[in-house]
Amino acid sequence: MPKDVFTTTSDNLSIAWTEVLLKMMTPSNNELTPAVIKIRDFQNGKVVEDKFIRTILDDELKKEGKKSCSEVSHTIFPESLWNPSLEDDGDHLFSRFNRIWPRVRKAKSANRSGTYFRRMTSYRPQEGDEPINQLKHVIDTFKNHGNHRRSALLVSIFDPALDHSHARILGFPCLQQVSFAKTDSGGLCVTGSYALQYQFEKAYGNYLGLCNLGKFMATSMELKLEQVTCIASVAKLARPKNKLEELVNSINTHFKSGEK
Repeated sequence: MPKDVFTTTSDNLSIAWTEVLLKMMTPSNNELTPAVIKIRDFQNGKVVEDKFIRTILDDELKKEGKKSCSEVSHTIFPESLWNPSLEDDGDHLFSRFNRIWPRVRKAKSANRSGTYFRRMTSYRPQEGDEPINQLKHVIDTFKNHGNHRRSALLVSIFDPALDHSHARILGFPCLQQVSFAKTDSGGLCVTGSYALQYQFEKAYGNYLGLCNLGKFMATSMELKLEQVTCIASVAKLARPKNKLEELVNSINTHFKSGEK
């Protein structure tokens, strides 16, 4: 029988990630189908985190030779390239990313099909064709044309022409689309939809990347970021439970000590 939808809502990204992890550490819960994670309470647009959880997770990822939370988040939104003091609706960011993209693409074979931010800002670039910057379109149609139609505020990452394949393992893209919606209170809600998400090595960075993308879009659309939702059709632990026990014990001890 299909399992019930797992849902968690938190004002703290680290706590939201931990709640999913702890659920998956229980018997017969190696994966959740689906999982819905909601993150709220952004302070000046910045997501709230628990430094202890972030640090020990990054340490564990480093031991395993995996990308850090920050490295994963940058595939969704390259925060270091954005200067929020510029009132240019992201033009400076887009220009900087386009300039470094050839080097980014060559740096790792995993980038040969693009990155999430590349797909969002240069969708299906073909030789001789004009690439589509979906984020710029969303900002422009909302801010300059007053278009609040929900389907107009949607960016696609999955591309059938590139991603439909008979390969058993493809690796990219797990994130399928991101939608933006204005609330009645004048806020912005962001929703990212994943076909598959690995809880240990990718989920924290994915949440962080979506939150940083939400901060950028809210600023550009002159709204206040209210909620970021991550929907994983399948959330997998993707690591043997016995290898996560030390990490989980450290987090539980941290909670009991009242340091969070």
